[in-house]
Amino acid sequence: MAFTVVSLRLRDSSNHHPSPNTLPALSFEHEAVHSNRNPITLPSSPPPKTNKNLTHIAFICDGNSRWAYQSFRKDLTQRDNQTHTRDSQGLSIGNSSLQMLGHARGAARVVSLTQDICKRYPHIRFMTIYAFSTENWSRPAKEIDALWKVMEQYCDEFYSWAIGNIVIKIIGDIEDARIPISLRNRLKELELKTKWEVKDSVSMIQNKHQGITDTTSMNYGEYNQDGLQQQQQQQQQPPLTLNIAINYGGRKDIIHATRLIAEAYQRGNLKMDDINEETFDEYLFTSGIPALDLIIRTGGDQRLSNFLLWQSAYAELYFSDVLWPDFDETCLDKAMQWYATRDRRFGGHS
Repeated sequence: MAFTVVSLRLRDSSNHHPSPNTLPALSFEHEAVHSNRNPITLPSSPPPKTNKNLTHIAFICDGNSRWAYQSFRKDLTQRDNQTHTRDSQGLSIGNSSLQMLGHARGAARVVSLTQDICKRYPHIRFMTIYAFSTENWSRPAKEIDALWKVMEQYCDEFYSWAIGNIVIKIIGDIEDARIPISLRNRLKELELKTKWEVKDSVSMIQNKHQGITDTTSMNYGEYNQDGLQQQQQQQQQPPLTLNIAINYGGRKDIIHATRLIAEAYQRGNLKMDDINEETFDEYLFTSGIPALDLIIRTGGDQRLSNFLLWQSAYAELYFSDVLWPDFDETCLDKAMQWYATRDRRFGGHS
């Protein structure tokens, strides 16, 4: 059965899908395709009743490539058989493009889900996306290059909406020379232009752990002059902070923090008695961000994959068989309903 879906088509005049090395511009278009996949749609339904103590949600976005293969492989296989086009590694051009299409569709899902959470779950103040792990460098170079291109183009797509609606924070080692300088600069620009000067983030985190969820009387500071809109500046709570984990690994995060603490101790800036869990938090990539409440992993696997290991100590773990590009508002609502049933004791009694 054919569905009308909002997809990311590759504008190209050739008869086959282009190589990721020559990725053209991406744009939203309507296309009728034969697929059993759900379209990416704007949120419309009210949110279900959920636990208002959910402050920080994270997503391990798995299944982009599998989604593309399942959705488009038959069509591109037919094209490959007709053209017999192969790349230097023996992979069909169509297969390379399938991965690119999957990552593009996955990026579109990040945008739509972020907008959905802003609209229907305003009590969620932090959202973290696992965009690229330190282990992802083991993937084929062509796929990595395609992923960087998709990220950079989605920075442009995301830019106008992000400014005035959310705060963006990049976590991980984005100074790695293997990441294109143009993407690094774009990410830093997004971070700067959406910056929120949080004056009382420590109190917010402490209140959360003490069970205080009403933060309307707290002073969260001011918006960056070049970024968030004056209209939101008058609100008593900050906008959603979207943390994008790029070149991130939980073990690397812990080692990096340990080295920084050791250097501070050697310089005399830290005493041995000062080193505790709160101090350690301050040296992580996620400094200033509260611990995770809920981690959602799509794609069927049930593991953390080196994601926010320290921060997820008491996080609830929700695993979905749905592939990331198909994880829509209905899937999110199911996860929220599940989370509302959890009895979070933090080592104590109910």
